[in-house]
Amino acid sequence: MLQKLIFTLLTIFSLISFAYLQDEGKYLVNVNKQGVILDGYDAVSLRDGDVKKGLSTITSTYHGAVYRFSSEANKTRFDADPVMYEPAFGGFCAYGVATGSLVGIDLSTYDTSFQNLNIYNYDKSIARKWKKDPSGYYKKAEANWPKLAGKALKKRKNKE
Repeated sequence: MLQKLIFTLLTIFSLISFAYLQDEGKYLVNVNKQGVILDGYDAVSLRDGDVKKGLSTITSTYHGAVYRFSSEANKTRFDADPVMYEPAFGGFCAYGVATGSLVGIDLSTYDTSFQNLNIYNYDKSIARKWKKDPSGYYKKAEANWPKLAGKALKKRKNKE
C-alpha cells in the first residue's frame, strides 16, 4: 500500500516537474518546455550504448518531439529510421504506463532487451520491476497507452 502511495505521489510530481505534454496529431511525447525529448540526449548514441548530449544545432523533429544529436552522422541515421530510435510510449515510464500513469524517466534505465524496443523507466528500482515480467507489463502498457495518451491530449487541448 505504501509503495503504491509513493508511486502515485511520484507520478504527480513527475507530471508537474518533468513532462510537458505535446501533441502533433495523435502523438503524446514527454518533452521539456522547448519541445526536446530525452532531456536533449542523442537517441542514436543511447541506442549504441553511449550517452552523449545532443547539440541544439543538430536536430530533427519526429512525432512532435525535437531530437538532438551529437553529430550529423547520428542525425542522418535517425532520419533514415526514426522508429528504431524513438522511445516507447512517447518517452514516458513504461512501467508507469503499464500501471496506468504517465511518469517521467531516468535515462540510466534505458533498455532494448524486450523486442528491441527503446524502453525507459522512472528509476532503477522500477526498471527491475519491469524486467520481472516485461512481456506482461508490455501488454498492459500497450492496452493502457491509447487511453492515457488520449486523456492527456484532451486535457491539454482543454487548457488551450
